[in-house]
Amino acid sequence: MRLNTEMRLEIMRFAIAKLDKQRQSFAKVEQQLLVECYNAVVPQATRDKIEELEKFPVVGHKWFEYATALTFNVAGQTVRLGQANIIPPAEKIEFASPYHCWHQTIGTLTLAKHKALVERVRDWQGKTEKEKAAYGTARKTLQQLLKSVSTVEKLKQYWPEGKDFFSSPPCQTRAASEVPAVQIEALNKMLGIETKDLVVD
Repeated sequence: MRLNTEMRLEIMRFAIAKLDKQRQSFAKVEQQLLVECYNAVVPQATRDKIEELEKFPVVGHKWFEYATALTFNVAGQTVRLGQANIIPPAEKIEFASPYHCWHQTIGTLTLAKHKALVERVRDWQGKTEKEKAAYGTARKTLQQLLKSVSTVEKLKQYWPEGKDFFSSPPCQTRAASEVPAVQIEALNKMLGIETKDLVVD
């Protein structure tokens, strides 16, 4: 059976949905760090005052700007924490922030006196960079793999581990393809599926 554009898109959609679900767990950790950083910078008394002020809206004006992402000065390093990958969007949290009436820009909040939190944010930065790189590589590998084959039978040969993303039991052999085996193994690892033993005819 030949792989048409619609079939390729469907396989891609199923695989990327799994990748996006994994990204969601990263997004939740980022959201938690965002909450902790905001609470560390803005004292509880100030947050209570903000809540109190918002009970008395002023027509034509607003007390504060609200955002789902904020920039922090983390011991001298600028770090942007956001909630771009939070699904559903209704779970995003809004934070009262400084508001500039002319440029409508939100400034940088300084986080310097909280050593343990600073270390967690920096550790998170490193993990996030690796996750983004792995996500991009997995997408690119999958696109190359789907582009390199013209039939479902060939796809079964090249990627038997991907059986959950297309119908019919796959063959247990993997022929040579334009996508190196090491890249396919990396794709499998990112998708959380086991790599079958490589069988060479």
